[in-house]
Amino acid sequence: SVLLITDNESYVPVQTNDGELTIVVDSGDGSTLELLDATATTKFKIGDKLFTSGLALRYLAGYPVGIITAISDKDKMAFVKVVVSPYGRLNNTRQVLLVWEPDSNLINEARAKNELI
Repeated sequence: SVLLITDNESYVPVQTNDGELTIVVDSGDGSTLELLDATATTKFKIGDKLFTSGLALRYLAGYPVGIITAISDKDKMAFVKVVVSPYGRLNNTRQVLLVWEPDSNLINEARAKNELI
């Protein structure tokens, strides 16, 4: 089965280039994402690029997810809303790339037959 990043059951562990870790979830509007439980003390800023972190072993590390485009007023709340614009055009995509780790048995068989170096 395939789980879209905009599915309300989807939680994607991500990180910035600076190594800040967080989780991206669907915002509910179908075109943007947001950070889960971002506090007013977080170091995220508009323009930060987000990539899969590899944590939770669901997604390989380093895949681009999106860019932070808005942060709600930090002075008024303990938690802030951080809006992420996804790199993919979520409402216009007709193709999807599925990535998974290869079956180790197939790799071992290919190595035994000298089909894989």
